[in-house]
Amino acid sequence: MSLLKSALFKTLKNKSTQQVASVVLDKAMKQGKEYLDSRNTSSGNDTDELLLGLQHLLAQKPNDGVYSITLSTYRVRVKITSGAISHIDKI
Repeated sequence: MSLLKSALFKTLKNKSTQQVASVVLDKAMKQGKEYLDSRNTSSGNDTDELLLGLQHLLAQKPNDGVYSITLSTYRVRVKITSGAISHIDKI
């Protein structure tokens, strides 16, 4: 999680924007973990894979919009708003 935050903060210069992005990222990660836990699967590996996928997406500095991430056993739709992850859904 700290890797995602540090990558995101490098792109955001304004301190208040960084704080908002941090809250949004924490909420998105919590939603993603809750979703994976609710599936009763090997959530540790799924969570790690999701984190890597999100990190890769953020490294590309995407514009606001909806992006699809394909993981080994499923796909997720990630909504980017104001340069931060605002929502994650399974496709």
